[in-house]
Amino acid sequence: MATNDVEAARGRPWVVPASAIGFAVLFVAGLLLSGEDNKNKTAEQVVKTFDDNKSWAIVGGYLLVVAGLAFLPLAWTVTKRVSAGLSPMGEQLARWSAVLFVAMVLVSGILFATLAATVSFGAEDNPPADLIRFVPQIGFGMVLLAGAFCASLFLVLVSRAGQRTGAVPQWFWILGYVAAVAMLAGVMFLPMALLPIWAIGAAVVLRRQAT
Repeated sequence: MATNDVEAARGRPWVVPASAIGFAVLFVAGLLLSGEDNKNKTAEQVVKTFDDNKSWAIVGGYLLVVAGLAFLPLAWTVTKRVSAGLSPMGEQLARWSAVLFVAMVLVSGILFATLAATVSFGAEDNPPADLIRFVPQIGFGMVLLAGAFCASLFLVLVSRAGQRTGAVPQWFWILGYVAAVAMLAGVMFLPMALLPIWAIGAAVVLRRQAT
């Protein structure tokens, strides 16, 4: 770690761990608030559910955007911590896979909130039921498929580097491998919960190593 990074960690050891926990909490809350179960509902019921929960959909989208931004300092710090075990290309891949994951989270948050925000702030009528059913699914595809694969690549790279260098505890890089494999099934939603768990684990590791 460069001298400037060491001094920053000593002066503000809580910043990155707080960012990690913030990502974990906001990411889970954002996804839960953004999704509506419209299966087996009539068109009228879909529109009514949408109308009743517009505010929560906007909040959920906002939380996902903030969660994505909170992931960046975490990803950068973990990559820096294990950089001795990464080739120059591996380090760039780790950084860019994290950036692409964040991009997917940001775009999905906007998609989840678009219809609700348009009606709430644009004085538009409620959209058709089919639009309410399908537009959020684009957001879920972005975060649970494209985003999950980007997160998986990031976790594999930093976990392998952490294993090689011993820069992080064994349990942490094992957790990274497990979460990376789970991300490949992230479209099922539940495996995606391992990414916030990994982030909380990173908060513990980084906080302990900064003191």
